[in-house]
Amino acid sequence: MAHATHGVRVSRPIGEVFAFLVDSANSPKWRRGLTRLQHVTGSGVGAVYSQSVTDSTGRTLDGDYQITRYDEPTLVEFAARVGSAHLLGSLNLQALGPDTTDVTFSLAVQPAGLHLHGVHRLGRLIEAETASIANLPTAMST
Repeated sequence: MAHATHGVRVSRPIGEVFAFLVDSANSPKWRRGLTRLQHVTGSGVGAVYSQSVTDSTGRTLDGDYQITRYDEPTLVEFAARVGSAHLLGSLNLQALGPDTTDVTFSLAVQPAGLHLHGVHRLGRLIEAETASIANLPTAMST
């Protein structure tokens, strides 16, 4: 199983950061590989989104994800499917003060039916995807 985690510190209150992250219209501002994101149905736990992301080779991967846990303002967990692979992810937020928030973005791949090359490709994709959280402070300031 491939796993990646990255974090960033944002000079904003936790509630503001959480609201920014859960608004899907903001995702293209900080997720650089995201080429399409569409809300399919629901809100909070159970909400479903369809997305396309481009990997490091320029290949577009389509998938859906569903919110599985929504604890405002500290945690969002989701389950995604990209091809035959299942991904589990989370955005964890921690207030360090009234205007400072740490955000940790984690993704893990459960490569059902994938051969080794597919696992490595998805490993690189989730590494790049979680690293994109570093774009959050700039995205929130524009």
